[in-house]
Formats: sequence, C-alpha cells, structure tokens
Amino acid sequence: MVRRNRAEYAPKAGEKAGLVHEDLLMINRPLGEQLFRAIDFDNEEHVIRYTVSFPSNQRTVVFDSEVVEKSPRFRLIDEMATGRALSVEFLVAPPGGELKSYTKGIAKRQQ
Repeated sequence: MVRRNRAEYAPKAGEKAGLVHEDLLMINRPLGEQLFRAIDFDNEEHVIRYTVSFPSNQRTVVFDSEVVEKSPRFRLIDEMATGRALSVEFLVAPPGGELKSYTKGIAKRQQ
C-alpha cells in the first residue's frame, strides 16, 4: 500500500511563506513475516522505517520507528474519523526520551 501526503502550513509571524511538507509512505509485509513494515520518505530528506500495528479498535494504525541508538524515535498514529477523514498524530522522542505530540490534525482525501 502506498500513501502520498502533502501538508501546507501557514507562515509563522514574520515569515513570507509557510512550510510545505510532502511524504511518501509505503507499507508491506515481508514474505515469511507476521508484522507489517513501512518506510517513509519526505522532502526534508528524512527516511523513517516503521513497524506497523493495529490496535484492537480496528480503526487505528500505529507506526513505530525502529530503535536506532542515539537517534530520535517517532510514532505516527492514523485513526479513521467521520466520513472520509483521517485523524493523524505524529509524535517525537529525543534519544532516550519520552514520545511527545509534535503535530496533529485531520487529513481529507482529495477527489
């Protein structure tokens, strides 16, 4: 499965232009494995490898980044919202630290 995403953020005070973030997320289940995996590439040259889990409510998908020594950790949570919308939250933890919400919002599929 492949997901393409584009998010446009309004300019901060004193800035002329806002931030545009684009990413490509690919999900697969390697042959012989039980777990799904994902890899995310973005326009800021980040590459994040995830393991994918499906909590029991069946409306949520959780992507946890692989643990890499002395590197930050990431968690992406996608949950089906009303209609065709998707609630998205991205959490970040500094090396050895706790995950904290970095950004969250509602994504809507374009026609």
